Amino acid sequence: MKKAQTEIMGLLVIIILLSFIMLFALKFIILKQPAEYKKEFTQTELASNILSTLFRTTSQECGGLSFAQLYQDCTENWNTGSIICNKGTLNETNSCNYTAEKTKTILDETLKKWNIGYEFYAYTNQRKIIEIKYKNKACAIGKTQGNYPIQVGAGATTLYTILNICG
Repeated sequence: MKKAQTEIMGLLVIIILLSFIMLFALKFIILKQPAEYKKEFTQTELASNILSTLFRTTSQECGGLSFAQLYQDCTENWNTGSIICNKGTLNETNSCNYTAEKTKTILDETLKKWNIGYEFYAYTNQRKIIEIKYKNKACAIGKTQGNYPIQVGAGATTLYTILNICG
C-alpha cells in the first residue's frame, strides 16, 4: 500500500510540474509582442485599405458620387467645388467642405475610436487640399502609410492622398 501511494505522489508531482511548464510556455507564446516588421506591414495594409475604401464610398448627399469624384471636383475647382451637397437643405455645402468634414468623421469613427493616431493629407504639386490629424498620447508618426493617387481632369494634375498610421 505504501509503495502505491509513493508512485501516485510521484505521478502527481510530475503532472504539476508539466502543468507549470505548459502555463509558462503558453504565457510567453500568447503574450509575445508581434515582430516589428509584422506591425509595420499590418499598419501599412490598414492605411491602404482605409484609403481604398474611402475613395470607393459613395455619398447620397452629393448625388451618389464617390469620394474620389468629390475630391477631383474639389481639386479642379479649388476651394469652392462645383458640386453642391445636401442641395436645398440647411446643410448645403460644396464638395471641398463636404469631403473634409466627412473624411474627418470617417477617420475619427474608425482610427480615433480605436485609439490609433493618424495624419491624412490630400494635395497636388501646387497646393494642399486637406490636412487632418489625430495624435494620441503615445503617437509619433512613423513611416507607415497608405498612398492613393487620383487623376484629375485630363490627367494634367494628380491629387496625392496619404494616410500615415502611428507606429
